[in-house]
Amino acid sequence: SIVADHHWLAKLQRDGVQVILLGDTARILVPSDKVFYLNSSDIVPQSHKILNDVTLFVARYGGTLIQITGYTDDVQSRARNYLLAKRQAESLAAYFWAHG
Repeated sequence: SIVADHHWLAKLQRDGVQVILLGDTARILVPSDKVFYLNSSDIVPQSHKILNDVTLFVARYGGTLIQITGYTDDVQSRARNYLLAKRQAESLAAYFWAHG
């Protein structure tokens, strides 16, 4: 079970990834400043280790449904933030698809 997988949970947390367990569901929060260039949907190369660890964690639970959601701050316009969050989510989906 996810709860019993302390090794992976600790590893992700050391990477700055927050894992919230809700029954048999895990919500994995990866800070965007660790993954993307500022105001961009381009993935920074330094984040590949973190994203690979998330991919391996999720892969341990075969048949896992993944929902990727992007969030932004409120500095830019609502429309610009919506597009940025959408593009960031799409970038992560493409990364996980290619690596997992």
